Amino acid sequence: MLASLSGSLAIRDLLGDMNTSDEIRVVVAERGGDWAAHADERGGMPSLLLLQQPEERIEEFVARVRDKLSRVVTGGRRIREAAIVGGGRADLAAMSARSLMIRLLTGPMIAAGGGRVSLVSAGPERLGMLGLLTTVQPMLEGSHVHLDAVHAPALSSSAAA
Repeated sequence: MLASLSGSLAIRDLLGDMNTSDEIRVVVAERGGDWAAHADERGGMPSLLLLQQPEERIEEFVARVRDKLSRVVTGGRRIREAAIVGGGRADLAAMSARSLMIRLLTGPMIAAGGGRVSLVSAGPERLGMLGLLTTVQPMLEGSHVHLDAVHAPALSSSAAA
């Protein structure tokens, strides 16, 4: 059940009440990213979707993600799984934003004893995502936080419309 989509924040609560579980899955998707497959029903865990708005600059999006994640963690939720879904950009600003989002997600996971973050790409951002993976993964050694890369096939133009 999709509980809210205002402000490009959607909370999918598969159990009917967000208060039934302290653990959540967070999906952070850049504009144009195919996020739907990463907010599925695995484990009956509610998903928090943070979607970049059409006119929102990447810096504004990161600030909004930071603020929302801070409220979620302060509110007692444990981020168990997360996905950062690229939107096709391979520029420095997008890579810097993804690096910060990795830190925003892994910090609370480390404090809570572990978790998993997937870096999802479907286009030109793939090599940059792999670069982030190889840079950050050794830093997470021993933290029980796992980082992986998922290369999703690009959407066809008819599916994206």
